Amino acid sequence: MNKKYYFSNLLISLSLLALSLIVWLYKEPIYETANLYYLTTCFCSAFLFPFSRKLIENTCLHFTNREFWTTGLFTESPGKNGLYVIYFFICMITAIPLGGSFLIYLGLKRVV
Repeated sequence: MNKKYYFSNLLISLSLLALSLIVWLYKEPIYETANLYYLTTCFCSAFLFPFSRKLIENTCLHFTNREFWTTGLFTESPGKNGLYVIYFFICMITAIPLGGSFLIYLGLKRVV
């Protein structure tokens, strides 16, 4: 993973974080601690999103090839935008467990 990849994906995750903050700010605060946990989770998820996305891409490309993702159902069309949204939200949801484990893997790889 290089810096360009990380920062380009960080822009995507920060836009999703901004959407989460808008929802958080305009919602009535019922439970303050629950809102604080939500906010902390959103921030952690935003910064681990690029690692999660890289891990998912590497795993999918390990079992398939690039041609599979550009033909058939996955051809570039307006219908594919919905798949992108689902993919980004899956990456955002799994960012903390997958991104954290990928970050630990990269750290161990550099040590060994």
